[in-house]
Amino acid sequence: MRNLFIILLSWFVASHATAQTLPPCESQVSPKLCQKIGQMLIVGFGGLKEEGGKITWQDPNSAAFTQNSLIAKDIKDHHIGGVILFERPFYSSVTGQFLKDRNIQNPNQVRQLIDNLQAYAKKQDKSAPPLLITVDQEGGMVYRLPYYRGFKQKYPIPQAFGANEELAKNEQGKKAAFAKTYQIVSDMASELAQLHFNVDFSPSVDLNINPLNPIIGAMGRSFSANPRVVTNQAIMFIRAFREKGIIPVLKHFPGHGSSTLDSHENLVDVTNTYHMSELQPYKDLIQKGYNGIIMTTHVINGNFDKSQCKTGPKNDPKTWCPATMSAATINNLLRKQLGFKGVIVSDDMMMGAIAKQYSVEEALTKAINAGVDMFILSNNDNYNTPIFVSTIAKLIKEGKIKESQIDAAYDRILKLKDKVTVTD
Repeated sequence: MRNLFIILLSWFVASHATAQTLPPCESQVSPKLCQKIGQMLIVGFGGLKEEGGKITWQDPNSAAFTQNSLIAKDIKDHHIGGVILFERPFYSSVTGQFLKDRNIQNPNQVRQLIDNLQAYAKKQDKSAPPLLITVDQEGGMVYRLPYYRGFKQKYPIPQAFGANEELAKNEQGKKAAFAKTYQIVSDMASELAQLHFNVDFSPSVDLNINPLNPIIGAMGRSFSANPRVVTNQAIMFIRAFREKGIIPVLKHFPGHGSSTLDSHENLVDVTNTYHMSELQPYKDLIQKGYNGIIMTTHVINGNFDKSQCKTGPKNDPKTWCPATMSAATINNLLRKQLGFKGVIVSDDMMMGAIAKQYSVEEALTKAINAGVDMFILSNNDNYNTPIFVSTIAKLIKEGKIKESQIDAAYDRILKLKDKVTVTD
């Protein structure tokens, strides 16, 4: 038993060291290809990790940009496609003492941070496309621009918008409900635009199949269990965002609304709870011309794919591929069957459903070959950007990912960025 432990420990140390010491991208593939790889990443910065009251890792530059920060390195050396900003104050788990803010403190600070990020990216390469500056601002319980820090207001939960439509007794009432949604979301989009964001990870078009769902229904993040209501409300969000120059993101494909667990923590299987009606909002919106961004979910759904991403019995759902790593779900269902031509972005690759279950190499091989164009890396408690860039280069060099797959993703990202306006 002791020998087995030593072998396992040695394997862990060796594999961990390999992930941390991969050769730089440019030593594996061409500089141009490295730039394309970098464009596939949307990264967070300013994270912190604390264990037993001791800070074991932190990215200190977070609320103000400096050229010595990790995010500057990501822009200059790794050519990232975008950033994601978080509102999170860190406190000591032992003393309760305030340690640092992550990215968001107040409106003026956020605007200055975003402007500095864009200016620094432009300084590195004047011909490069602008950064996608993203945020999770849904309203209700998912908001990153809190009113108590000086931002405009606390917006209603998405479920309230859907309920307003459902309670309407006639067409005139429904029109009034739509107008109400549009006005509130227009105010939200105006605030985002004034702060110089250009992407919002909203609206969630998950159906409220399970009202007790800990990450969707219980948080009021779904408009309704009725796909028509979800589509109607999403249309108002899309319209309001587009008018203010904000790119909306539909999520979480192909549906997270029936789950009983939270994919932030670990594997989630919706095979036996999923309703095919959960696809309807995507079908409707794509048919109406939506070609922006769709975010994948990390849940397992055997209704679409029972191929294995892990070893084990073939009938064990825990071995099946989550949507983010499923070619049947992304390339076949979303691209071919539904006809989506825009950018496909993963949910955060640091979530437990991915990070606790697969190596970076396994996750990226499957996800890129499945058709994911961009990856969110929250970098909450570690610095993962160079690992992801170098790993993708390694996979291309070894022939596990075709360069044409990267080219296709890059082309879609550039088309999306053609819609982005950067405020000077």
